[in-house]
Amino acid sequence: MVRSGLLTEKRVGRTREIRPNADSLLYGPLRQLLILTYGPVPVLQEELAGVDGIEAAVIYGSWAARHEGVEGSEPNDVDVVAVGESDPDELYDAADRARSRLGRPVSIRAVAPDVWRKDTSDPFLSQLRASPMVALDLRADR
Repeated sequence: MVRSGLLTEKRVGRTREIRPNADSLLYGPLRQLLILTYGPVPVLQEELAGVDGIEAAVIYGSWAARHEGVEGSEPNDVDVVAVGESDPDELYDAADRARSRLGRPVSIRAVAPDVWRKDTSDPFLSQLRASPMVALDLRADR
């Protein structure tokens, strides 16, 4: 993959550092394929589909921004809003399982359906609605 230009290699003493080659024409499409196949969206859809009481869920924050094409550094975590009346322990367990699978922190914030639907002056929801979000499909038949 180094010879093909998909990866770059740097030797520091006896250590070999391999990284994706962001200058490759294939970098963007391959990165997107990996994110869609193995990234937060499919993992969170799977983990949250089994949690009772969730009506909808979205990823927000830096991960959603990068997914939607906003330039910036690689996100350190994944932030999720779960709309519904779910057991907080179940949400915590789902976040913990997702964290184990993704290798990065996952935080899930519960929002009651009536609060989510209202036009509210809540600063968090106002900022959230003005920022990129990635909807999660929690249907069992997806």
